[in-house]
Amino acid sequence: MKSRTIQITRGLALAGLSLVGVMGIVASGGGGGGGTEETTFGATSAGVASKGIIQHGLVTAEELDSSGNPLRTVGSAETDTAGKYSLSIGSTYAGGPLLLTIQGKSDNTTKMKCDVAAGCGGGVAFGGTVDLDSTFSMSAIVPPVANGASISAQITPYTYMAAKRALAQSPVDADTVKKAISEVNQMVGVNILEVPPVDITDPTQLANASSEAKAYAAFLAAAGKLALDQGDLKAGIDALASAFDDGVLDDGDTVKPSDLLAAVQAEASAEGLDTDPLLSQVLATVQAGISGDCSTGPCSYDPEPADTATQTNVAKARAVVAQTRAWVTSLENLESPLDAFDVNLETAGNVLDTNSLQLGDTLGFVLDAVGAKLDTEGQAGSLSLTTYTVNVEDNTGTSPVNLGQATVTLSDNNGLNLAITANNLGGVNVSLNAVSDLSANAALAYFNTGTAMSLSGLDLNLTGSVSNANASMTLDQMHLVSTLDQQLNVDPNATTADPVFTDLSLSGGMTLQANGSTFTGDAGVVFVALDNNLQSAINDASFAKISLSQVTLNGTISDGNGNSFDADTSLTVNNAAAFDTLGGLACGEDEWVSASVVGDVIGAANYVASDSTLGLAGLGFAAYSSWDDTTTLVGPDATNPTQITTVTITGDALGVSSHILGNLSVFDRDCGMTPVGTRNVSYAYLSPSAPTTPAGYNVQPGETYLSAELDYPQFESAGVNNFADVTLSLTMDLVLSGYPDTTAVITGNRTAYKGGDLTVTLTHNGQNVTFTATKADAATDGQGTLTVTTPDGAELTVTATEHATSGSMKVGAAVVATIEETSNGLLLVRYEDGTFETLQ
Repeated sequence: MKSRTIQITRGLALAGLSLVGVMGIVASGGGGGGGTEETTFGATSAGVASKGIIQHGLVTAEELDSSGNPLRTVGSAETDTAGKYSLSIGSTYAGGPLLLTIQGKSDNTTKMKCDVAAGCGGGVAFGGTVDLDSTFSMSAIVPPVANGASISAQITPYTYMAAKRALAQSPVDADTVKKAISEVNQMVGVNILEVPPVDITDPTQLANASSEAKAYAAFLAAAGKLALDQGDLKAGIDALASAFDDGVLDDGDTVKPSDLLAAVQAEASAEGLDTDPLLSQVLATVQAGISGDCSTGPCSYDPEPADTATQTNVAKARAVVAQTRAWVTSLENLESPLDAFDVNLETAGNVLDTNSLQLGDTLGFVLDAVGAKLDTEGQAGSLSLTTYTVNVEDNTGTSPVNLGQATVTLSDNNGLNLAITANNLGGVNVSLNAVSDLSANAALAYFNTGTAMSLSGLDLNLTGSVSNANASMTLDQMHLVSTLDQQLNVDPNATTADPVFTDLSLSGGMTLQANGSTFTGDAGVVFVALDNNLQSAINDASFAKISLSQVTLNGTISDGNGNSFDADTSLTVNNAAAFDTLGGLACGEDEWVSASVVGDVIGAANYVASDSTLGLAGLGFAAYSSWDDTTTLVGPDATNPTQITTVTITGDALGVSSHILGNLSVFDRDCGMTPVGTRNVSYAYLSPSAPTTPAGYNVQPGETYLSAELDYPQFESAGVNNFADVTLSLTMDLVLSGYPDTTAVITGNRTAYKGGDLTVTLTHNGQNVTFTATKADAATDGQGTLTVTTPDGAELTVTATEHATSGSMKVGAAVVATIEETSNGLLLVRYEDGTFETLQ
């Protein structure tokens, strides 16, 4: 009756319209009266049928009643070789939901292109065709359509899933259908009904497709894989669709949420879609939404329809504006979630404070001491399976500081093993066990007698703990695996090159506690080999051919007050084999170096003796600092040697900066490049005869102390593989006292020297909203584009340029609002219904 009322109103508004004309309009729009009118309902439906692309399939449109039962067929069409169809909805349509069904034709001419990477069985490879008979069918459900409407309705396993979901509820009406579609949209990350699938088997189509189409294609390929894993394509598609008829994927369904996720990841990887930003974001969001572990117990994934699923396009656009305003500008109604982010960052900072860093530093000092002791014993030919005591020193200052003693025990347990213990090393306790696959006898013979040892890599398991009064770090089966570039005879007497690592990884469980906050989970680091024609810029021959590829952190951080969150983080260098990441980290743009050297290496005493105008009879102390650009000389007065005189000279009178650049070998540098300058230079020299060290200087008699920040040439630049192409992913599951549960999936892609994108997807109550900021390589700071999207197809885009900021709001393909910057800097959103509001 609603559609009749609308059409009657429109009819009466037409001046001079006759009563007969009005009745004709009423009859053509109604669902029951008349029956003899020939007026055709003016709506059309078009789309693509894909699981992959279904060619020459029969598409039938049926109108449903409120119970979901077919009332009548209102249109039909056949898909072409690209899977496309277009049909007109006939005059018998009375305004109910539509069920569009694709079915194999009885003449067996219907084909499906195989979109599963491993093939579709029966000898049909990826890109080949599978015969579909008349028993094969999939559906899509569409809300009631208006006269004259042109609707986009794809038919896929996911529209089939939405149809099953809608038909399992009562009544089957416009709201039920829209909500069912929205639920599946949240899962796939795109509007399943409106986004046309791309033929994943066609490289040209795939390369030119939108990110939405690529993501959809990966999910469709996964549906095929899951269906074939069931043993039968038709039964598998039905099982996947039916698994969601209750609105939840769980461990009780034929297809578990982890199965779907794994299948999408596998198909995306096989077709090179795993680096697509949108798909990566969707997969991470689905993963974050899975409750429980499907491999060990109960699990479920429960997406919810968007609050705006049943609203008009303008209402959907307004909702996106409201979300943008709330999250970006921190208005009062969403201060609590933003505060939650602050709490989480503070908690993470507490775990990684200076106390935690002290643990890593001390562990490094212990390993240095143990390595030196074993090397000394080996040089003497006395290294054996026994216990040694070693002195541990902090050698980062101007002079070593004794921390205490540690013991190291060597043993043979199907490989050379080390057990290290130490108590109260500057307040730090160490207990570490290293279990290797290295032959104990071969290793001892190598160190003691120089007997060559065959080595292709190293496999090492680390367990133990490092702790002080304020922090602790526990390693749980940290596994280090390395591979050398070839099977080598490691011979200390040979002149051949040292073995070179081609890959190296360290991963395993870790617990880190500090300031009442705790991280518990898994950590990992992966290195890969540099391309053959590349050499790292670092100062370590053994690592000169490897590059940092990935760092991962996956676990739970808690603050001890009932607040906790799960953090799943990964940093991946996509071009690690072609870009020297270790060189970039070591060289960057600068490096701090310092050294204490015996003697007057600058020649300060000679400088004083050669210049009588200084008024000094000799030199007791010399210093220079670039902070105030002043050279200080202290010594006996030339006219009264019993009196000490201080001479201050503006500038680097002794040439300290030049000396540092010309004598880099005294420094333990990480970077092997030649620096182009120095900054923050410090220098001090104390004569052996000087009675005391001047206040504020940590230098010993007869010693020169040098410190500087070395400036290196710019390591990165524009151009392919001239910069680190990095992807950073972070998933945070916020579970904090007093705050709503919110999951944030953050992905940053550095795709150019000074450009890239940052995407944040926020999930609350099973609904998603995604914010994407992009910056072109050549754009200046402040220029770029912000896009806010929802899986239902609403999109806000704002672009900032040098001159103005502007944008638009779309729902599907329809533009429903424009955005323009006013003279006072406000962003004004004008909707198609004539209303407006500001974005700020």
